[in-house]
Amino acid sequence: WTQVGADGVLVAEDADFDGAFCYPPQAAFDFWIERYSQVLCSHGEDPHSGRKLVARFLAADTPQPEIRVNERAYLTGESKQLPYLTVEATADAMIDAGVATRQQITEAITRLRELSNDPTVLFGMPRNVQVWARRA
Repeated sequence: WTQVGADGVLVAEDADFDGAFCYPPQAAFDFWIERYSQVLCSHGEDPHSGRKLVARFLAADTPQPEIRVNERAYLTGESKQLPYLTVEATADAMIDAGVATRQQITEAITRLRELSNDPTVLFGMPRNVQVWARRA
């Protein structure tokens, strides 16, 4: 619990990668979602953790949790760079996990960078799930 005045608030936030999309569909975007999700799993993480947060709150016997689901989508702007920056940052982990080759990663980064500058391609980012409960 995080103390807020005399009351406490428990807050959690995580992503749900099933919410991500690209329109029109692009193989490089799918590469990002699939391979990054596989890397997360290989490190014991869950790319679908966001949707499970409320169940964790209920299992912990917290007061009635509240939920907010946000999803961002971009045609332009710095935030549209997230896919290629993520692939760049996790390239070694993808190779170590055996989910991609250096060549596949290089091709995906190149294409994702191009797509991030294309204002006719829509990137829908992973859902962001927020859950909180207040202690009376």
